[in-house]
Amino acid sequence: MNNLYLFVRVRILPALAGFGIAVWFGTSVLDGQPRGDDIAERRLQTGLSFATDGRYTEALTDFEAIVELYPLNPAADNALLEIARVHLEATEELELAENYASRIVDDTNYSQEDAAPEAYVILARIMMARGHTVENLNAALAQLERGLGLWPNAATVPQALFFTGEAHRRAGRLDEALEAFGRVVLEDHESSIWTARAGLKAGVLLTVMGDPLSGMAAFQQVRDQWPTSPEATIALERNSILYRLYVRSPDQAFSFAGEMLSTRRMRRVEHLLVDDAGEVFYSTDRRVGLADPAASPWAPAGERPRGLALDRHGAVTVLARGSLVPRNSGPVPLSVPRRGEDPKQLRELDAAGVTEAGDWLVMDRDERQIYRYSPDGRYMGIFSSGRAEQLAVGFNDQVAIVDRDNRIRLMTEGEASQEIPREGPNYEIDDPVAIVFDVFGHLYVADEERVFIFGQDRRLLRQFPTTDDVAEAPRKITAFALDAFGGFVIADDDDERIVRYR
Repeated sequence: MNNLYLFVRVRILPALAGFGIAVWFGTSVLDGQPRGDDIAERRLQTGLSFATDGRYTEALTDFEAIVELYPLNPAADNALLEIARVHLEATEELELAENYASRIVDDTNYSQEDAAPEAYVILARIMMARGHTVENLNAALAQLERGLGLWPNAATVPQALFFTGEAHRRAGRLDEALEAFGRVVLEDHESSIWTARAGLKAGVLLTVMGDPLSGMAAFQQVRDQWPTSPEATIALERNSILYRLYVRSPDQAFSFAGEMLSTRRMRRVEHLLVDDAGEVFYSTDRRVGLADPAASPWAPAGERPRGLALDRHGAVTVLARGSLVPRNSGPVPLSVPRRGEDPKQLRELDAAGVTEAGDWLVMDRDERQIYRYSPDGRYMGIFSSGRAEQLAVGFNDQVAIVDRDNRIRLMTEGEASQEIPREGPNYEIDDPVAIVFDVFGHLYVADEERVFIFGQDRRLLRQFPTTDDVAEAPRKITAFALDAFGGFVIADDDDERIVRYR
């Protein structure tokens, strides 16, 4: 053994320790313990593992420790990026997310490291998360353009182009959006999952813009290139809708699936909803439940349910008098401010829908306006004047309502843009019982006898049943929902059952 090492280890270090002098250098180096660089990298990996598992508090503890203890370490910029990501995607504290992402792009050292390209993407996403106003979307595009200009060859280019397409789409610039999504697909980014996601968006836009067959081709490409990905499943769902509406013959577009979703005899099911997991929920005027014989019904806090909706996270939410009640969560009461008086609590919610930004559009039967609320129930203003019995939100936040006179009206940004006649060539809609949009913006209108599907031009595209003698056709529809594949779930009051048609 080296004599100098023995002398330092046996004579000098104990002496220094005796005088209260720290000896960490000798013990960490000489005993083979990890250096600060190693600790920072290991904490980054444990933080990433915590975040993957949804343990965000623990993840933030590790990321923040790296930034505080090792600010010049190569892992520090990545820790800042992950903190910003957690606050954007998990805690939804946008100010904090912006602060941490800005520290990367505005710092002399961090702005030259590998986290910088994605920091610009995070900043753009924060702008879009604040609302889809022209100002926010243009600010997002500026950040994306800045990042692409500074880092034209970074691994985050597909992601930056994807969100460039999203910003243009949300601003209604569909040609520019399709161009951005197309660049992701065409510029040889097959290794990036963002290419698959861009393919999904391109397929929707092609369909919305009048070319459903090219949309189907885009979805099939996603399935071929990423066959085991979640995006491939979504592509199959969307291709199933388009095949049903544009390829399969009208008389075969929908048929009884031979599947009765509930054997419990129920009178007057008023609402149906299919969640993101494919589970079917129903509501009557007294209870809510899963359309599963083994499931027990439930009701929010003893209130009588008035409808069902999905919030921005896909959670089933009950409309119960003047509150929104997410499943397995407490009620979110809604009120309207009044000058010089206490806020007026809403009392009888008739309908609600969610915008892409997550805001609620709500109609109360005692009011003469449709109101807008933030995801947490904060009043944001009047969306539109007039009363509505039913409400649905579709592609790029187009809104359809059924008003008190049973007129079916379409609105864009709160202004009436179109009306669908209840009577036209080869169809006649009686009193509508439900309206639903699919992902492409096709509008499904159900009355007691049929379901009518209107295309992008708002002309009748399909109806079911096509004739009065279709086997297993519903006899008295009281509620209607659409699944991810474009299949129908229908409550038939005459037979007191809930059935599926595919």
